[in-house]
Amino acid sequence: MTVNFADALTSGTPGTIKTSSSFSASTPAAGRDTGMPLVIRADQAYYWSRAWQQGEANAWRDIEAGDFDVYDSPADAVRGLHRVD
Repeated sequence: MTVNFADALTSGTPGTIKTSSSFSASTPAAGRDTGMPLVIRADQAYYWSRAWQQGEANAWRDIEAGDFDVYDSPADAVRGLHRVD
C-alpha cells in the first residue's frame, strides 16, 4: 500500500492520509524539485508528515548553526541527555 502525498495535503481533513494500492516513482511536486515523492509507501508515511519534516528542518538548522554536542563515548552521551542546563 502507498500514500499519495499530494492527496494527503489537499484532503481537507487534518491528520488524515489517503492511501492507494499503486506505486509511483518520486516526482517533483508542483513543478519544483522538493525531493519529496508524490506517492510513498504507507509504512513510511509518518516520515513524510509535516511534523516529522519540520523536526528534520529544525535539526538541520541546529547543525548548520553549530548548536549540538559531541561526545567521546555512549556513556558520555547518556550523561549529556540527563544534564539540565
